[in-house]
Amino acid sequence: MTRPEGKMEEKALDGEQDLQVLVDHLQMMLDIIESRDKSGVPTYRWPMSLQSDYFTHLDPASGQSTLVWSPVRMSLAVLLMRVPLRFSVAKLIKSNCTGDPLTELYFDTKNGTSKIILKNRELIRLLCDLRDFQERCNPSRSKGQDSLPEPSRALFCDAASRTPFEPLTDCRIQAFLDAVQIELESRLIAEGKVRPGTRNRIEFKTHDLRRTGLLRLLKNPKASAVDFSI
Repeated sequence: MTRPEGKMEEKALDGEQDLQVLVDHLQMMLDIIESRDKSGVPTYRWPMSLQSDYFTHLDPASGQSTLVWSPVRMSLAVLLMRVPLRFSVAKLIKSNCTGDPLTELYFDTKNGTSKIILKNRELIRLLCDLRDFQERCNPSRSKGQDSLPEPSRALFCDAASRTPFEPLTDCRIQAFLDAVQIELESRLIAEGKVRPGTRNRIEFKTHDLRRTGLLRLLKNPKASAVDFSI
């Protein structure tokens, strides 16, 4: 098990593990993703190094093809780390039911439509940029929102996949989380906080993000990035 300071001790990831370690581990992963500059502003520099999020975009106006980075996986990972949502719900958040600036997110539940009111300015800016990216670069959006089937109106349609009109898959988001964890482990080894060759990494799955987010909110309710309206 990875601990944020001192030498790391090896434990299994199970229901008995130190809950604070999970919260701290999640924050270290978020720090890598956000890659803040000296003034504390997120640059998202590390996610932009992942080649699997680049795709060839054809500009309909100029006819020119360019290699474009898709922020979809990174944006959904940040949302899941900051807001305790199920992945199956978050990936279907609607892009055509949001304000300008984007402060309200809508998603369907068994009991109808639910709404999240965003409070975190950085998260609002991130999702605004994602919405603009989808409208500008996702080839499925050229048809217009009204003509698309419901899943294709999701904010998190995966522009870098073979099916850019479909929401991000579990395999794609899990591959992103695995890459973050490998990067974190490499940095901790370089800092001498873990021993090379030992299994120190906590294996985060998408449901672990929601569980850890709920634990963080229980400890500090004022840290919530959103208000929920069901």
